[in-house]
Amino acid sequence: MWENEFGRTPTLEELEAIDGAPIKPHDKRFLTTIPTQPRSWNTLQRIVEATEVVLADRQLGREKFTTTDIIEQTGRDGKGEQIPVGLFYRYFSDRIAAMNYVWPRRKDRFFKPNNRPRVSQP
Repeated sequence: MWENEFGRTPTLEELEAIDGAPIKPHDKRFLTTIPTQPRSWNTLQRIVEATEVVLADRQLGREKFTTTDIIEQTGRDGKGEQIPVGLFYRYFSDRIAAMNYVWPRRKDRFFKPNNRPRVSQP
């Protein structure tokens, strides 16, 4: 989505400058595709939960995790097999976009997975 304009995932400042709105958690501007069906929202929710678990993992480190770590974590959530790689990229352009979707202001304290807003369905 952003690759045409930036060639990469834009910084928060660049994204805020596009329409002047401040970035907040679960901001749809980080998504490459916005889900329309309940099954798609469930898949996005699995990716979000996996991203939160990976971000909270102190051994892995918040800046060292990879897209593969997120995808593998979706297979450990007890909701089925891990998602295909292409399905991750349907919703996010890269791991930074997923991290910004979950936790855009990394200087703020990280919210625990049990204390986070749910992804709202349309």
